[in-house]
Amino acid sequence: MKNYDYGRGFKPISAWGYIGYTILWSIPAIGWIIWLCSAIGAKNKNVKNFARMPFCALLLVLIIGVVIGIAGVVLQLLGVVDFVVIADQLTELFKGIADLVANSIA
Repeated sequence: MKNYDYGRGFKPISAWGYIGYTILWSIPAIGWIIWLCSAIGAKNKNVKNFARMPFCALLLVLIIGVVIGIAGVVLQLLGVVDFVVIADQLTELFKGIADLVANSIA
């Protein structure tokens, strides 16, 4: 088996390493502090990029949410969609589902 020299700070993370980092960073408070420190100051570029991934995912979700929100407001203002009617229909749907569940249990 060859022993590759990846250079300083570029050693790949193993599959178990990804699992270990994920478990470590999922610990409340302490793990989150370690996760933030890893995202900012890890020596290994692969660890740093892996720690930055959730921030990128959050940013992507926020951008998509803002675009959907703006599209919803524009459609509401143009009269294409009436969210009050949709909300009423969803309320009736959930009431029907709740009644169905309640009747099946009784």
